[in-house]
Amino acid sequence: MKRRNDIILIFIILAGIVSLFIFVFMRNSYGDVPYVNIYHQDKVLYSVPLEKNDRITVEGDISKMVIVIKNGRVHVEESGCDNQICVHEGEKSSLNEMITCLPNKIYIRIGKRIDVNS
Repeated sequence: MKRRNDIILIFIILAGIVSLFIFVFMRNSYGDVPYVNIYHQDKVLYSVPLEKNDRITVEGDISKMVIVIKNGRVHVEESGCDNQICVHEGEKSSLNEMITCLPNKIYIRIGKRIDVNS
């Protein structure tokens, strides 16, 4: 009986270690702070922390876009495209969420920090 309890205890300890490792790895895969990455034709224009309140104007293929980062959320405030889908997509705040403006060839993605010169 004692041997069976030892095996159960070892299993619980190993499961705890594996869970802790997975938690730490997942937390550090994007760093502590998610970033708003703004692209134009696959070129990174800006990489701004999601926690920083900012208002960014970028020039797309057909018009300018105003992107607002506020209170841990990002949204497109205005765009000169006809359909305004990017404006109507609303606020995004979770990792890997995206806002896309096809006419301007601009997209916004929340993720890890990206070097703007890359």
